[in-house]
Amino acid sequence: MTIRLINISKQRVQSVDVNTPIISICDPRGIPPQIPNRENRPLLLLEFYPADYAMPEDRPEEKMTEAKTKRVVEFVQAQKEAGHERIFVQCGEGRIRSFTICAILEDYMEDVHHDTSEACIKQGIIDRYTRNIMKDYLCKIFL
Repeated sequence: MTIRLINISKQRVQSVDVNTPIISICDPRGIPPQIPNRENRPLLLLEFYPADYAMPEDRPEEKMTEAKTKRVVEFVQAQKEAGHERIFVQCGEGRIRSFTICAILEDYMEDVHHDTSEACIKQGIIDRYTRNIMKDYLCKIFL
């Protein structure tokens, strides 16, 4: 079974089915979005800035890390095993962080597809720093 990853915005998360898994990304100093059925749905919360575009300072803990990448991979694998067909990956606008995660996971994980048919942004921007951190980790475990 292939699982579809769909990049969406903070606003769009309100209209997602209340049982569909979500990877929610917010700024480390921002306010997390209101996620319907937060307590009962599969949910992974991450905090990081898109390092190529919005890092206010050089703080490694505020960027994507290998540990955060591991959590993403484990979450996606768990949702595949649970039989979910979709995971929404949400960030502020759905165009940098969520788009990057969907794109890199499609490249390295088996049976994972970045589905832009339901995405808020069809063609987003790749955050090179996030991509490189994730790629290094994914190469270690999948290649």
